[in-house]
Formats: sequence, structure tokens, C-alpha cells
Amino acid sequence: MSGDMVKESESEHNVCLVGLACAENLNLIESVSKLGVSVLYSNDGIDHYSQPNNNKTIIFIVDPFDGNVFEELKRLEATIIGPPVAIKCAQLGIPIPTNSRPLYCQIMSGMIVCFTGYKEKEELQRLVALVQNMGGSVRKEISSRVTHLIASTTRSDKYRMAVALGSQIFTEKLVLECWDRRDDVTFTSTGNDFVTLLDARLKPFHNLHIALAGFTPDEIVQVETLIVKNGGKFVEVGDSLCQTIVVDHLSKVELNVDVSRSNKVDVVTAEWFWTSIQMDVCADQMIYLFNSRRASVSGAGSSTPSGVSSVRKRRCPEDKLRELASDGGETSRCYSSTSSPALKHARPSFPGSPALNDTVFSLDGTLAQTDSNKPLEDTTAFIITAEMSKRHQVAIELYQTETNYVSILSTVIDVFKMPLETLLREGKPIIVAEDIRSIFSSIEDVHKVHSALCNELRILLNSWTESSAIGLSLLKHSDTMFNAYKPYINFFEMSKENLQRCMQTNDRFHAFVKLGQSRPQCHRQVLRELMIRPVQRLPSVILLLQDLVKRTDVSNDDRVKLEEALTKIKSITILINEDKRKTECQVQMFEIHQQIDGIPAVILSSHRKFITKIDVVQLLDTELTSKSDMLTLFLFTDILEIGKRRGSVNRSSKFSGSGSPAISSKNYHKTYKHVEMIQLRDIKRVVDITESDEFVNVLLWC
Repeated sequence: MSGDMVKESESEHNVCLVGLACAENLNLIESVSKLGVSVLYSNDGIDHYSQPNNNKTIIFIVDPFDGNVFEELKRLEATIIGPPVAIKCAQLGIPIPTNSRPLYCQIMSGMIVCFTGYKEKEELQRLVALVQNMGGSVRKEISSRVTHLIASTTRSDKYRMAVALGSQIFTEKLVLECWDRRDDVTFTSTGNDFVTLLDARLKPFHNLHIALAGFTPDEIVQVETLIVKNGGKFVEVGDSLCQTIVVDHLSKVELNVDVSRSNKVDVVTAEWFWTSIQMDVCADQMIYLFNSRRASVSGAGSSTPSGVSSVRKRRCPEDKLRELASDGGETSRCYSSTSSPALKHARPSFPGSPALNDTVFSLDGTLAQTDSNKPLEDTTAFIITAEMSKRHQVAIELYQTETNYVSILSTVIDVFKMPLETLLREGKPIIVAEDIRSIFSSIEDVHKVHSALCNELRILLNSWTESSAIGLSLLKHSDTMFNAYKPYINFFEMSKENLQRCMQTNDRFHAFVKLGQSRPQCHRQVLRELMIRPVQRLPSVILLLQDLVKRTDVSNDDRVKLEEALTKIKSITILINEDKRKTECQVQMFEIHQQIDGIPAVILSSHRKFITKIDVVQLLDTELTSKSDMLTLFLFTDILEIGKRRGSVNRSSKFSGSGSPAISSKNYHKTYKHVEMIQLRDIKRVVDITESDEFVNVLLWC
């Protein structure tokens, strides 16, 4: 076939199909014919390279990109492309590119790649060639122009720089899987199908050997699972392969290790672990060193304990992360507002995870503070003394509990809610907006009303007299308080369930919460404990008001206002509890409607309440059911719904105090099929059959 001309053209190029595979590729031949070029055939292409036709540049189409023919043309610096390039150019109606390097396809076109961690020269050369053969560019050094880092380690300067620059980081699996799909002309690095390669991302703990210290047995099981899931390997403290020791710095731990190896071991706090999972990259160990020091280990043959030795109680002020992330130390529990951020008259702004994320991998390793992050100073201290009246003392106690409560709400908002919303706005969500709203509900409204109340109490205490109108201040905020607490308490159970679900199903959210809980202002309390405080607050306010009323003389003008405020807040709790019961009933009705296939929509009625359900077995054949059918009876205040069970029913449904099942909303498939809805007024009689060996739990209605 050598030298045979298929089509004459005025094009500046001739195309030579090299080898049998190209000559028999009908799609390729048809595509080339559309490009307006002369087509030649050759077994090896050498004859056309040495004797060019009409002084035109010859583009050699070769498949595969290996073997003697390919290597010889490459040595001769001929223009070489693969069939996918010609086919794609024909589809787009553009000329064939004349690259100086062989170009098999353009899957990685537009990608600028850098490599790190590859010590074998031949392996690196092979990967570089594959990237270039797919249209990608390769750079020796990492820079802002690099779009992808191909890494085999997380312990390199290039990796740190790539994280700081926001480059995507993958393993060599990205290159190999792209090469496997080299003949798919519809597949590109910017196409929707490229998301199928996201599992090629480098995991945060890729090939890291990690040991744990100071964790409880249950925590070790949980953390070990996350280590393996995120590409690491769990080892015991003292293992010769250990590279990183994660210390739970909130516990008292004494670390004495003898590791015989010449390298160094990073001893880091638990924040490093949780930050890495949250950000889905390996955080810089140097920022999270335990006790702000890097532990050196002894060289081979040393019999003395290594530098990872006798690490005792943590010192919060010296912890690197605390210095970076805190606004001035832990929130004190003392009652002096001069020393306790808990008693600031405006809520402090604590830097959230997005700020931490921006600085963890910054080039200088510092945290950029803004004026908005500085807590406001309160120069007034309210200290209870024996000379004060009882009313004055209770008023100070009310203020102190309010300021501590506002501080707790500020912590939930600033450490958890706001960072999640910031990440969502930046397009880097940890959880979706719906989950954020569900978990935190109206907590900002609750914070707003109590901050205002706290400020007014502070003003009253600054100019205290026995006639100070505390009751009037409480009455002023009572309506706003009701509107703020109503949705929070009504949906608190749902909020807890969604928090637990996200913690169990989303590793990044789990890490985010763990990282937040380790912050000083959380005082070692978990998020769910902080979230329950609004539920507990109004009853405690009632108790304090009762004491304040008792300590206020009947002749005091504030006595009447305090009694009105006490009555108002009591009525608020009653209304909220009643509204909560109605809301729970409506949620139950909706969930039942979602679980029963074919149930009439009239089941959803504001006057109807769900009472209980019971699983039964049909004993006789009827028009709608057959003997031995597995049925469930749903009893409401005015109707009886009969549903037929499909397969296994969730037996884990919990019952409330009234005997109502909390039907899970997580069942995505209909559990029941509607059989019949009976009005209770149409049931004339219910017969409870006496139990015997033959009849157990049997009833009959007609």
C-alpha cells in the first residue's frame, strides 16, 4: 500500500496512516477524508519520511504509541498523532495540530501537571510521556499556573505549595485511567464524565503510618477506621514505620517512645487529624506540633529513649493552633466581666474554620486577623458581696447566667454555623444548606434576643438601685423571645437527628465538628450538649425570676412587672410545649402518609391526631385481604387506617411517652400499601378474645 494516494488536496499537509490498525480503521479513514488532506498508507512510515511528497509536511497517524515503528518515527522527530486527534478534528472542522511531541489524544488538553514524590526516573519519565501524549503540559516546579499535582506522597514541599495554591492533587491513577480512555473522543478533562476520575484524588493520609496516643479505646476504633479510609496505615506508638503520632491533647498523656530509625516523627495534636479530614488534604504538621516542638527520634542502634519522650499535660497558651485560632484565650467561667469574654456586652467573633483553612496552608503560616474578629471590651465587673441586698445579688446572678448563655450561643454560631455557611457560599460546602438550616434552626434569633436582654441588664446593673426595672426589660423582650424559641424547640428533635445523621454519614462534617469542639470556647463540650442549652434556658429563667420576685419588696414598683414577666414566660413555655406537641403530631401524620402507598390525602387533617399502631395477621379471607396477610393498624382520633406490610418493617421505631411511634423519615421506599380507611363511628363493636394457647393477642371488630 506504500505510496498509494487516496485523495489529492491543496492542503499544506499530507497524512500517512501507519500500520494495519490505522488502515483498517474505517472511522479514521472517513474522518481524514473530511479534512481535505492527501492520505497515504505505509507499513512503517519511514519511506514517506525520507521521500516527502510535493515538499508537504507529513503527519503520521500511528496506533499504538509503542513499538519499533513508533520509536523510530519519534527518534526522527516526525509529527505523530493518534487516531482520536484526527477524528476529533474532523468532528470540529479544524486543522490537525502539528505538535513537536507525539499527540495520541487531547483528553488532558489544558491541564498543566507537576509531579512529586517519584524517585524512580523511569517511572516518572513514563508518566510524563503519557501526559504529553494526551495533550497535557508538564512543569518541573509548582506554580500558580499548575492545575494538577500528581503525587505519591503528602510529605513534600511541592504538596504543601499545591495545597496553598489550590491546585488539584491526584495520584498517578488519574494519568493511567485517562490513558485507558484515550480512544474515547467524547471524554475530556473538562467534561462531565471526568468526575468519574475523582476517586483518583490523593487521600489526606496517603501512605502515612500514623499512631495514636491519649485516645480512649472507642475513639481509637473510630479514628483507626478514618485513617485507613483516608489512605493511611494505622500503627502502634513505637512502630519502626511510624511517621506521625497524633496526640489527644485534651487528655493527660505521657508519651515515652523508643523508635530506632534515622528519620523524624511528627508528634501532632488531634486538630491536625480532624483538619486534614475536613479539608480533604493533609494539613501541615508543623502548624499542629504537640507542645510546639518536633520530636526527634534516636538513630539506629541507640538504646536510649528517643526525643518523643515524656510529653506531659498540654499547655494551652503554648499550643500553636490555639495561638493562631483564638481571639484572646479561653472563655473564663468566673463572674468578673473584666476577665471573662463570656461576659462581653456584645458577642465576640471567633474565627471559624474557613479562616483557619485559609491560613493553615498560607506561605507564612500566620492567621490574618481583622478588626471584626476583635471582641469588644466590657470594663464593668459585677461581683457579689455580702453587703448587697438579696435582690441585687439575684439580679447579678441573672445577668451572669445570661452572659454565659449568650457566650454559649455565640460559640455555636461562630465556631460551627457561620463557618459552614461561609464554606457553602464559597462553593466548598461540607453539608448542604438544608442541613445547616435544620441543625441550627433559629439559634441566631435566640442569640439576638438574649444579647439585647443581656445588654439592658448590664446597663441596669451599672446604675443599680432597688427600683431598677428588671421586670419591664423582661416584658419588653417576651414576645420576641416566644417567636425565637418556638421553631427552635418545636424542631429540636429533628435537629438532633439530622446532626447525628450528618456526623455518621459525612466524614468531613464529623471532622469539622470534632475540630470545633476542641476549640477553647467549647470548654470540652460536644456540639449536641451546646445545642440543648436553649431548651433548658427558659425553665432556668423562670426559677431565677421566682427567686427575684421573692426578694423584691411588695412596695417596689418592679414587683408587679416581675410577676407579669414571670407569668408571661411561664405562658411562653406552655404555648411552646403545646405547639411542639402539635408540630410533632403533624410531622407524624406526614411521615405516615409518606410510608403508605396509595393512602388518601384526606389523612392529613389539622383536627386529626395519631394515637398508636399495631402489627396484626389477617385470620380470614376478605375482599381486600387474604388469610395470613401481614397488616398494620394505624389508629387515629377518628379513623382506623389499615395497611399491608411490604417485606420487612423497621422494628426499631421508638415510642414516645404517649405510645406513639416515632416513624423514621429515612425510609425512602413505601413500607405499606393502603388497604382500607375506616371511620371509627362505623365500627359498632370491638371484641377482645380471651387468650388461650390457640388465640394470643386476637381482637375482632365489626
